[in-house]
Amino acid sequence: MHACDLDKALSVHLDEPTAGTIRFTYARIVDGEVQALVMFVQAEPLNGLPCFQVGYAVPKAHRNQGLATSTLQSAIAELVHGLRRNSVARLCIEAVIGTGNLPSLRVAERVISPERFEATDEFSGEPAIQFVGVFPK
Repeated sequence: MHACDLDKALSVHLDEPTAGTIRFTYARIVDGEVQALVMFVQAEPLNGLPCFQVGYAVPKAHRNQGLATSTLQSAIAELVHGLRRNSVARLCIEAVIGTGNLPSLRVAERVISPERFEATDEFSGEPAIQFVGVFPK
């Protein structure tokens, strides 16, 4: 884990879970405890832009404090900042969230895009909502 440039309370780890697939994991760590986690996994380009699928989580003890929203916003800013250094000016972020996960749906609507699309989660086969945003906005 490395300290981030813009949000010093955020750390990042870069790895390749499968050959050729890049994953950025951002963690908000306070006093050695993870308070929120955001992961971006490289996906197929969308409309010519690099695209990342995002997932985020907040441990139960830290929920209802706005940490998912603020950490996702900071992680997106860090990702954009880092990729700019590699000549990537704009990128796409996609979230696919189960229809029953109301807190995560609200976060995605606030941070990624107010526009929703009906979808099916490719892993669970359950109904989901897709959000797609281009950053920087």
